Amino acid sequence: VNAGANLKYAGNSTRNHTFQVGNNLINNGNIDFYSHADDVVNLVFYRSANSIVSGSGTQDLNRVTVSKSASTTYYVEIQSTSFEAAIRELVITYGTFHHNNAAIYEVNSSAGSGLNIPADGIVKVSQGALHLSPTQDELTLSGSIYVTGGILKVGSPTGLGGLRYDKTTSFVPRLDIESGEMEIHGGITYKS
Repeated sequence: VNAGANLKYAGNSTRNHTFQVGNNLINNGNIDFYSHADDVVNLVFYRSANSIVSGSGTQDLNRVTVSKSASTTYYVEIQSTSFEAAIRELVITYGTFHHNNAAIYEVNSSAGSGLNIPADGIVKVSQGALHLSPTQDELTLSGSIYVTGGILKVGSPTGLGGLRYDKTTSFVPRLDIESGEMEIHGGITYKS
């Protein structure tokens, strides 16, 4: 989206739409996919290809889904410092969500449920700060979390749950801290 341009949905017809991105998303203009709660466009990153989100534009987004084929090989790397703050709900089904910018992002802070990282999903933090499930007691991890820089926080500051790992397939959940910080409110336990 070029500077000065708009990509938006302004309907009032009680409909949900999907906008699919197979490669990169560069926004230097305005993307407005949220008219109100029952008139939205959900953004889906799909295809067996890596995606980079960049640009200095503005966004108003509803649900963003990472569904990069049937493996964790491909990623969505967020370089834009304003993109994540515009997301109302993040969903990961396949692939890697890579927070690689200086911003602070609270994942699903206004959603009614926390984030689940499935066996075919990865969350990676390289810089900035990422807070998973900040208003929920727990985060369910069946996939992987990698911290290679920056700060990763998990769960609500009340500390009632924390990180719950759940082995749902033959894959063993993984937590890898190479550099940076990780703060878990409540501890690490097995989800029973």
